[in-house]
Amino acid sequence: MTDALNRLEERLEAAEALRALIEKVVLTPGPNRGEIDAMLYGELGTILNRTERQAIGNG
Repeated sequence: MTDALNRLEERLEAAEALRALIEKVVLTPGPNRGEIDAMLYGELGTILNRTERQAIGNG
């Protein structure tokens, strides 16, 4: 996906595919000044959460 986003001839199609995986993004103030927490909803959020759990051994 990263390679496709970096290739001009494939960028539009790759961006559309990425948008289709994202339902919404919610930004909230973080615990410290200047920090922002982001919550990603949709298929991409599910994929990233599962990947993170597997990486720390909870998946």
